[in-house]
Amino acid sequence: MSQSTEMKKALLKYVVPHLQENGFGGEYPNYRRAYSDRIDIISFTTYKYGNAFYVDISTAYLRDDNNNHTHFNGNYNEIVTGNCNKIYRLEGNFDHLFFYTDVYFSWGLYLGVSDKKAETYKKGLFDIRVQKADQNIYKRVCNKVNKQMRKAYKWWNKMSKK
Repeated sequence: MSQSTEMKKALLKYVVPHLQENGFGGEYPNYRRAYSDRIDIISFTTYKYGNAFYVDISTAYLRDDNNNHTHFNGNYNEIVTGNCNKIYRLEGNFDHLFFYTDVYFSWGLYLGVSDKKAETYKKGLFDIRVQKADQNIYKRVCNKVNKQMRKAYKWWNKMSKK
């Protein structure tokens, strides 16, 4: 099974049940919690280079669409964080990214090296490994997401008062 499949499986096992307990519904990667005046949204967005993901949250207001992008089609049953102007990104392991692979710090950047890439990866002279992936990496990443959710709930609470 690929690392991304393992990570998705872990998120569904360790993170999504907590979201559901707090009133969120939906399917991976987008979940929503509806109120009479707004919808709280959380999205797990895959990093374009793989090996990691972002967790973005936002709020869509039903009566006041000032947080909705102009390209939003108006279907609140399908709204995602990308349809909103104000997005709060949870703090990940490295630069808001939740990596689930080996991670090297190289010249000011974090580089995720998957199992597959590791076979041919040549570590540079100044590359420093800052995370070692093992079988427990998925649960550790989920624990980090769950810990960061405290900030998400504070942010949503603040947004609900606007």
